[in-house]
Amino acid sequence: MKRGFTLLEVLAVVIIIGILSALGYSTLNELVQTNKAKEAARLITTFVERSLAEGKMRKEPVTITIEGNTINAKIGSFNTSENISNGFTTNTISMPEPSCKAANDIISVPDITAMFMIDNEPKSGPVCFVVCNFGGNYCGGAVKEPARNFFIAKIKKKNSDWGAL
Repeated sequence: MKRGFTLLEVLAVVIIIGILSALGYSTLNELVQTNKAKEAARLITTFVERSLAEGKMRKEPVTITIEGNTINAKIGSFNTSENISNGFTTNTISMPEPSCKAANDIISVPDITAMFMIDNEPKSGPVCFVVCNFGGNYCGGAVKEPARNFFIAKIKKKNSDWGAL
């Protein structure tokens, strides 16, 4: 009497495991990228809110910029910055609103009016700080609309619109 598995049985098991792995990988990859976008959105939102609070306390204007994967705040003569990790940068930008600009946004303090600069001219409208992953399929950001006095963390997932966290 022989014991063991036939070659056909082993191949069937390997093929089934391969199919299940392929299905699981795409779902897992989407989950990982979504979580990275959420992390970037929360980091940007808290950094901007903290910088604006510091500017209000000091009664000085705040300039916030995102360059590459670093978000910077200049409050009078005080500078601070934080790195946005996980491969999210401003290299590929997808805006929640056509009038938003990802970098060189200038917010006036203390009333936090939605003023920002595009091509060295002040504009009004939503103020956005946005970073995206390499392909631009997943983005995270902070958006302040003119009617609100706080920033909302938003993400954009592959093949979907922007949504608040």
